[in-house]
Amino acid sequence: MSPLEKFKQSAIKIALFYETERRMGNDFSDFSLIASDITYMVANDFGHPSYLYFEGKPVVAIYLTCAVGRNGTLEQVTGLMQDAARSAGVGKIYLIGVLIKHCLTSRKLN
Repeated sequence: MSPLEKFKQSAIKIALFYETERRMGNDFSDFSLIASDITYMVANDFGHPSYLYFEGKPVVAIYLTCAVGRNGTLEQVTGLMQDAARSAGVGKIYLIGVLIKHCLTSRKLN
């Protein structure tokens, strides 16, 4: 049995990690790729038997949500992702924000 066949038979689940900086630019302001990225995920990834679902929704982790949030555009970005998923026929996706230590220490906390 090949490694891929063994993986397909395992209980291991995978989810995609949306790399905001590379997909939205260093200033997190270019939203032009979001819809096509999500549409691609729906067509090529979400249907895989090993793809992780939570509460019936495919899971996508969003990297550096704090940086997107600092721009005041996190709600817009997640809305674009949800709209693209609905348009592609998957319904809602379950989004997880990835927070890293840099985000906590790079701004003053009250």
